Amino acid sequence: INPHFLYNTLDLIYWAAMDYQAKEIMEISRSLAKFYRVSLNRGKQTVTIREEIGQVNAYIKIENYHFENAIHFEMDVEDEMMELGCINLILQPFVENAIMYSLAKVPDRESCHIVLRASLEDGEVRFQIEDDGIGMSKEEAERILDGTENGPGKGYGVKNVNFRIKLCYGEAYGVSYESERGRGTRAVIRIPAMSPEELEESILL
Repeated sequence: INPHFLYNTLDLIYWAAMDYQAKEIMEISRSLAKFYRVSLNRGKQTVTIREEIGQVNAYIKIENYHFENAIHFEMDVEDEMMELGCINLILQPFVENAIMYSLAKVPDRESCHIVLRASLEDGEVRFQIEDDGIGMSKEEAERILDGTENGPGKGYGVKNVNFRIKLCYGEAYGVSYESERGRGTRAVIRIPAMSPEELEESILL
């Protein structure tokens, strides 16, 4: 993707929409630009937690246009951790899965509730993404994490996030699931607490 072409095109859409007072189109184009600024990130792997969460917010805004505001999203993130560093695109795949298994795969469902929590615990950043979707068995969760779950859309993004975290931070960190059929899912993502500079340096080593 040529980022300049993408952003310039989205900017044109935004200003054209403004001429027609098409506020929804303005908001979608702005959210999509924000989403890809973090995704592409000038080729860098690292972002701040504030930027990573901003991307999730942009994604939710776009999806709520698709699902007619059926997604109720809450955040509980400690302010002190917002400027810490993390590798990019480690939260959005879990939010996408939460939407898929709470709305997209449940045609008669009218709404879903997703909560993103982040906290500092013993030198670690701990993200939790909870949904009230259909849930899954322990065996299904294990297959998603090791990449053996069959079928389209079966956890490739999640497997990739888990792999990238372990590659960057070490085997002690990564993704785990707490879930039960019919009771929703909680994804837990653990990484060490590092400044963006510390993280950049550790990746280069």
